[in-house]
Amino acid sequence: MKKFIYSSIAVLATLFAVSCEKDNIVAQLFMSDAEDQILGSFQNTTLSADGDKITASFDPAKYNVSVPIGYTLLMDVDGGNFSEAIKPAASISVNSETNKGTISISQKDLNSALLNMGAEADAEFTVQFKLLAYALNDKTASIESTKLESNVVKATFVPYS
Repeated sequence: MKKFIYSSIAVLATLFAVSCEKDNIVAQLFMSDAEDQILGSFQNTTLSADGDKITASFDPAKYNVSVPIGYTLLMDVDGGNFSEAIKPAASISVNSETNKGTISISQKDLNSALLNMGAEADAEFTVQFKLLAYALNDKTASIESTKLESNVVKATFVPYS
């Protein structure tokens, strides 16, 4: 009888050990498989304090795993290399149904940024934009090694005083 009990315990222990499921799924992100986002154009505009928001569309970045993505818009003077680029106050979102992105900037915020970059009121000023994408960790912090850069888009604006 002892032999039967010990054998049963050994079999049950083996079954319990084998039947455990692993809930920790590990995915690997291969940057070589990632696709850069594609930034659309901004409309050339004479700015006004109460004007409609300036918008542009973009095709979102694609990583080879399902991961939250954060975006940062950069703006630099025409011909700049983005080493001294600024980050204008922009709303950046992706529609999950259409998988299309939208960037919107108020004319007031854009005007302020242009004047801070050296633009003069009532004179054309050309800038260039670039959209950066990053995979985000579980605390929504950007993971620097996952940075993707979009194409560069130019636009000309006329700021007001």
